[in-house]
Amino acid sequence: MSNVIDQSTAKRLFLRAVELMADARALLIPRYFQLFYEYVEGSNRALANAFAELLKRNPQPAPSELDFLFELHLSDASCAHDYSGMGDKLGKEVHAALEVVQDAVSTTRTFGDSVKIAEADLANYTDQKKVRAAIVALLRTTRKMTEKTKEMETRLTASADQIEQLKTALNKIKIESQTDSLTGVANRKLFDETLAMEIEIAKRTGHPLSLCMFDVDHFKAFNDRHGHRAGDSALRFVANMFHHSVRDGDLVARYGGEEFAVIMPGADLSVGVTVADRIREAMAGRELINRTSGNTLGFVTVSIGVAECEATDTLETLIDRADKQLYAAKNAGRNCVMPPPDGESDQTEDGQLLTAHTAA
Repeated sequence: MSNVIDQSTAKRLFLRAVELMADARALLIPRYFQLFYEYVEGSNRALANAFAELLKRNPQPAPSELDFLFELHLSDASCAHDYSGMGDKLGKEVHAALEVVQDAVSTTRTFGDSVKIAEADLANYTDQKKVRAAIVALLRTTRKMTEKTKEMETRLTASADQIEQLKTALNKIKIESQTDSLTGVANRKLFDETLAMEIEIAKRTGHPLSLCMFDVDHFKAFNDRHGHRAGDSALRFVANMFHHSVRDGDLVARYGGEEFAVIMPGADLSVGVTVADRIREAMAGRELINRTSGNTLGFVTVSIGVAECEATDTLETLIDRADKQLYAAKNAGRNCVMPPPDGESDQTEDGQLLTAHTAA
């Protein structure tokens, strides 16, 4: 979650998460608190949808079901040490905040008992001095209750703020573990996890799902001509173009080397091909310039293969079919999409744009 949350919102989310944990009879441990907090906060859409379905099916899910959700959406084995340290701190803050809540319940009960006693005394007293004494006692109790409430409000606000800071740190670790360090798009691990989840959703709901695999044309020649730093810049340019050009909800990932992928939930083959070809065209028209020297580096083009998920597909078979379309695009001359957009021929112009337009 990247949005900044104010203290009052953080406190509200905290209380809502604890309330839901109580309803679900979940153990008050850090990993489950983070799971429920992420759910009520709502920015992790995949988690929110999966958790909503789980709670609808089973309002009091088993620990194994909660563990599965946590491992799928929030855990990362490579960051186990960092998560463990943050988890310990988060656990202490959760327990401290829960003590405040329990203290509040106890204080409220005590105040309620005092009011009942004062009410009974006032009903029985006829002597003016005794009535006055009962009222003074009640006012004193009320004042103490007010002071106690302010104290608990301060403590709870501080705990909620600390929990939000720890959660932000946890989230930063999670994002870094799921991001390709060079290009800033999703890494292979997040790609595999997301695609497996989207395949299951597509099979369960019957909604379409398309996968685009794309590869930078003549990348080795570009590296040899301009050097690895320019090559890295070209990869960042390609990833950025796709990241900012795909639809909301699509995931752009670096698959490996100069090969990337786009997961497109809700897109059939026709939509996937159309979106991919639109981005390909936009990219082919952009010339790279060395910002330091001002020299022209030429045009970077991509070949793209698209496949739509079928009822029998697995992660491996869907990737394999999209990959075969990618190689078909390369064999067709590069700088094209396979299968081709409606109304276009399978044959394309020779995609030697990089070599032909690269400055000598």
